Amino acid sequence: MDSLKDNFKPLIDQFKLSTQHILVCRKDGIPLMTHNIDNSDGRGALVAGAWQAIEAVLESNQNREMRLSFDSTESGVYILPLDEELNFYSVMIFENIMNPGQLKNQFRLFRDELRTHLTVLAEDINDNKVLFENITDEEIDTLFSF
Repeated sequence: MDSLKDNFKPLIDQFKLSTQHILVCRKDGIPLMTHNIDNSDGRGALVAGAWQAIEAVLESNQNREMRLSFDSTESGVYILPLDEELNFYSVMIFENIMNPGQLKNQFRLFRDELRTHLTVLAEDINDNKVLFENITDEEIDTLFSF
């Protein structure tokens, strides 16, 4: 995850999103990465709840990618799934924007690039998936005996 975090800020700058509030969170709302957002303010949990509520309303287990946009002509929230398998979401909160459509497109491109980094990270993790090799029951008992 560190390599993904290292690329987070440069990607935000690359896609000209540095003035926006950006959050990557898990399905349960735990923030993984943030930009211009305080981790402790609970937005991740609110976003996760909103996403799950909309899924329940739509009863969506469809094979197409959903997105959630709640906005006015210049401010709003835009949520895109980042990784379906891991249930990560990318969230942008924007205010006082002249062209929200263009900004949303930039955010989709940012999400796609972030997704590429996440795929590379997952491959690296899978390549090193053996945590313990040839461990015995006795060794496990010793590890967890208090």
